[in-house]
Amino acid sequence: MTLSFKTGPAAIAGCFADFLRDEEGSATVEMVVMMSAGITLAIATMNMVSSGVENLSTDISDFLSDIEISTSFADGKQNNQP
Repeated sequence: MTLSFKTGPAAIAGCFADFLRDEEGSATVEMVVMMSAGITLAIATMNMVSSGVENLSTDISDFLSDIEISTSFADGKQNNQP
């Protein structure tokens, strides 16, 4: 069995044309494209939501820091007693 290799621009063009016609591995290429689109969408969503979550956590922190916590039963009055 003898292997022969073609050289020159026509051989390169022929190999490139064969590569474009070949459908092996197309599922892998499609999966890579779909995964990259999904990851891009996830990153974009994270960027949009992160500022809102940060603002909400600051609001919650401010609200909770304003609450006074009594450390003993004698400090506070119950709602039903004057």
